[in-house]
Amino acid sequence: MVVAIQNLNVHELVEAFPPSNFYLYKDSILDAINRRSMFNLIDLKDGDKVDFWTLTDEPFDRSRFSR
Repeated sequence: MVVAIQNLNVHELVEAFPPSNFYLYKDSILDAINRRSMFNLIDLKDGDKVDFWTLTDEPFDRSRFSR
């Protein structure tokens, strides 16, 4: 999943996935925003995993996000 997320939205995202049920850490998200990389969300009960790729200004990323 490609996301456009800002530092201000991180708290809301983390609150939506409580740590008792999900692996999603604020510091990992902030690091991904700063490095323009990716972070993970893992459902601890079922083991499902979502990779979040942060949107960059690169033409490929813009193209990928528009799709």
